Amino acid sequence: MAHLPGRVKETTCRSTADLQQSAGSVPCARIAVSGAYGEIDFDYTLLVDGSGRMKGVYTITRPPSGKPAYDEVGITFFTPLDMDRIAWQREGLWSTYPENHIGRNRGIAVKVRVEPALTYRHKPTWPWYHDMEDFHLRGKDHQGYGTTRRRFLGMGVAGSAALAATRCIASEKMRDRTALAHRRRRIIFNDDGDDVWHADAKTPQGFVGVRLKHMLNTQVDTLFYCTTQSFNYFSHNTRIGETFLSKAGPFKHNNMQTLIGQGTDPLKIALRFAHKNNIEAFWTLRMNDIHDAFTRPLWPKWKSDHPEALLGKQADWSANPPGSQTRWWSGVNFNRPGSRSRRWGLTQFSAEKAFIYANAFCRRKWV
Repeated sequence: MAHLPGRVKETTCRSTADLQQSAGSVPCARIAVSGAYGEIDFDYTLLVDGSGRMKGVYTITRPPSGKPAYDEVGITFFTPLDMDRIAWQREGLWSTYPENHIGRNRGIAVKVRVEPALTYRHKPTWPWYHDMEDFHLRGKDHQGYGTTRRRFLGMGVAGSAALAATRCIASEKMRDRTALAHRRRRIIFNDDGDDVWHADAKTPQGFVGVRLKHMLNTQVDTLFYCTTQSFNYFSHNTRIGETFLSKAGPFKHNNMQTLIGQGTDPLKIALRFAHKNNIEAFWTLRMNDIHDAFTRPLWPKWKSDHPEALLGKQADWSANPPGSQTRWWSGVNFNRPGSRSRRWGLTQFSAEKAFIYANAFCRRKWV
């Protein structure tokens, strides 16, 4: 979008009475602006409440004469430099999009991806939703672009310390970040995410009955739910990493495929349960799990494809005594930039998935 040279003719903050005007039911300040860019005159109004939520409406009072001179017209907002990601919910052309679709109806996008810049006629190594270039539409010298989506219900920006907003997008219910950070947490229930391997976890109701229901009517205020089974392997449905579907050996009752066939997965069930029972919930991960060093079904294809990324070799397990860190041969070496970017990509996608699930329940409980 071009920034057109021009002038602002008038900027006014209305009377004290306007401070009580509300965007929905929340008292807010009303700021009315009239201005011009070249031959285009415009008016816009911003309603800003105490939590920083803004609602804006603008009107082009004098459009360009003759043939339209601009492909897009809108308002630019300047944000602090540490704001490096954007979250949104919108009404798209379709009601459903693939989770990695660049035009999906809800999600999170980073300002700059961790992977290197894409060059013309080179295959990208990241999922589609990380794309920041489009040589087909914008030419081979294109250096990136912003979003051009329409029909937004809500949008927010956040810094790297916040993977998700602490309020419901497109909702009048505000959540104060400070209050959430210091809320009471008497007992934190940590679920390792292997309840899906129980024979009774064939349905959402059966899954909840294995562990989660035992939190009710106790002093548990917070659920930590982990879906990492080993590096790149998850017990939630993912298109970026690998979904753990094996039924070999001790995993003969693994119900992942059954739950996916019902349109759900352990992460979605756990978050829905937490929301329904007013329990704070966090998605957690194991940064460098090594269970696959001695439990072969947990070995992900990614490690077979990238043996150079590992800390050692399989022979290190039997060659060293129990308790020795040299037995941790299957761990990933994060000194390698490729390993770090892979972990970041997996984490971001999983956090976005959790964000989408929580957004559907209209509840924010995240760091």
